[in-house]
Amino acid sequence: MTVPPSRRTFRRWLAVAIAVAAVVVVVLLVLIGVGVLTIPPSHTPTPVTITKVVLEIQQGNTSGGVPWFGPSPVTFTTGFPIQVAPGSTWSVVWEHFPNFDQYNHTISQVTPSAPFVLSSTLPALPDHIGFDSESNNLAIYMQAPSTSGGTYVVTVIVSALTVG
Repeated sequence: MTVPPSRRTFRRWLAVAIAVAAVVVVVLLVLIGVGVLTIPPSHTPTPVTITKVVLEIQQGNTSGGVPWFGPSPVTFTTGFPIQVAPGSTWSVVWEHFPNFDQYNHTISQVTPSAPFVLSSTLPALPDHIGFDSESNNLAIYMQAPSTSGGTYVVTVIVSALTVG
């Protein structure tokens, strides 16, 4: 009994398809084995990387021409880069900044660059800075973007006013 031509063609096509599929599977297994192909775990998001933080202080000058809280910008690079989980809160602390002026000032607003969002500050704003005070601190808590990955330089605008 002879097999009709359409069956022979189908058997040949099936044999070729199985052979091609086997080759593809072997190639994929080899690529995974040597580390060319990696499969990231689905439960671990890629962290957000922050390379540095720059505080741009919007302030006036003393009668002697010195900025109220010293030079601006203040750049934080020590301890950076850091990695945080997407959507998590992290902080930077502006430590020991003086008020060089003979007047009281208020830090009224802190605004991080997008896609970061201000969570809170310590002390809470508005923060009153007395004249000639020397060791003020401001902790700035920010929420990272909720999307995985990404590398950022975070600019934070710190707005200060004169209080009479």
